[in-house]
Amino acid sequence: MNHTVKTTLVPSFFVSLAAALLISVAGAHATVRTEGGLSESKVGVSETYRLNVPTEKEIATTQIRLVVPAGVAVSRFQVTPGFTRTVTRNADGLVTEVVWKGRVAPMEYARFFFQARNPAQGAN
Repeated sequence: MNHTVKTTLVPSFFVSLAAALLISVAGAHATVRTEGGLSESKVGVSETYRLNVPTEKEIATTQIRLVVPAGVAVSRFQVTPGFTRTVTRNADGLVTEVVWKGRVAPMEYARFFFQARNPAQGAN
């Protein structure tokens, strides 16, 4: 059995990156942090982020979906060997969703790196 992991970035006063809780078949829990491991970032700055996707049960993860909120401008991705990436853009050309397909075996994790500019204003 395989499953999909869904992650959503949620902005806060700073840009909160810890809101990456997943509800899926295996109950996986993914996190989005800055490259340096911080869970928050300042408004209006560009950062490199890492999406960490562990498997928590004896089921492989074969698809990871990242939903990008309005105001966050994803600019590029690091190549992740063994995975293909599909990017969805809105009418303005901004990335709204990213789907990686590949395989994260049980007892393993994968990291996906991307660069983005945070919104000029944080959410309240």
